[in-house]
Amino acid sequence: MGELLSTVGIRPSIQAEYILQKAINQSGFDDLGGNPDYEGLEVLIASIERQSKLNTIGRLTSQKMFTGFMSNRLELQNWFANHPEELQQKIEKPLFIIGLPRTGTTILHNLMWQDPGNRAPP
Repeated sequence: MGELLSTVGIRPSIQAEYILQKAINQSGFDDLGGNPDYEGLEVLIASIERQSKLNTIGRLTSQKMFTGFMSNRLELQNWFANHPEELQQKIEKPLFIIGLPRTGTTILHNLMWQDPGNRAPP
């Protein structure tokens, strides 16, 4: 399918401005916070354009992934703007659960999440 799209001239954009606009549309928020510079995204995209030689499917996948990252950032920025008290919390002893796939990390996260004194990814 990707080859067919390429033959008819369809080349998905992975330009930073395009991705940011898609993320704004997806999230419904447009505030990147006090540091709206997204130079890191531009550098990453420039590197991909120079070095990776992505096919159409790779470009679509990259576009979707980067849009998701930027949308998450916009949503987090909005959440912290509405909950500034969270930035004042002092985290004394953080606990990080890491591990290889299929080793029980998800069930451990779920178990830790049962305790109201803990915060864990949903």
